[in-house]
Amino acid sequence: RYTGTFAPTHTYTTEGVYTVKVSGDFPYFIVRAADRAKLVEISQWGDIAWEEFWGSFQNCTNLTYTATDAPDLSGVTRLQEMFSGASSFDADLGSWDISTIINMYGMLDGTALSAANYDQTLAGWAENADVPSDIYLSASGVTYCEGGNSREDLINNHNWTITDGGQLCPPVVWDGVAWDNVTGPTTTDNVEINGDYSEPAGFECADLKVDFGVSLTVNGTLIVNGDLTNYGSM
Repeated sequence: RYTGTFAPTHTYTTEGVYTVKVSGDFPYFIVRAADRAKLVEISQWGDIAWEEFWGSFQNCTNLTYTATDAPDLSGVTRLQEMFSGASSFDADLGSWDISTIINMYGMLDGTALSAANYDQTLAGWAENADVPSDIYLSASGVTYCEGGNSREDLINNHNWTITDGGQLCPPVVWDGVAWDNVTGPTTTDNVEINGDYSEPAGFECADLKVDFGVSLTVNGTLIVNGDLTNYGSM
């Protein structure tokens, strides 16, 4: 148990990957600048009653996330810059209870949050039992797809200000055998054909891209409501 007034340090005698567990009273976690690239994973939050997360994992560029639990944020008010610049970080944070939070400025700037995980994060926060008001959330470079309604709910009904990369849905991809989403595109989906397509059924989509060296043969009806980019043959 550490009871000093300065941040503890430890030097391992053998180079390698180590799992570090913390227990007891540990209200604030932050990684000093020289060690930020060394932190590679958050695997569990445990039952620590946290009090602060301002800049905790900022610029931890190799940080990944496998935790299935959520941190106890009941004593936390600030998540600003918590993962800012953590360029490998990608996680669904929708299960976090953010009812006590007052500041999320810079929290997700420069992260690798996928559209799917950002969608789930926005949805979970919008459905929070006690959504805080007047929050400034920034997630520069992070895009959403299906989370638009949740995002608008936070903005319009809870007075949030959200800065992110806007809406961008990944294309539905045909790999030469099957659609990557199993069911195929809808009329609003962008489509990418990166394997030969000669199915009996046509389809309707927004934008369509045919990759180099790929043949697209449609025996039914093909409707493209947006842009058509053809690098192959049709």
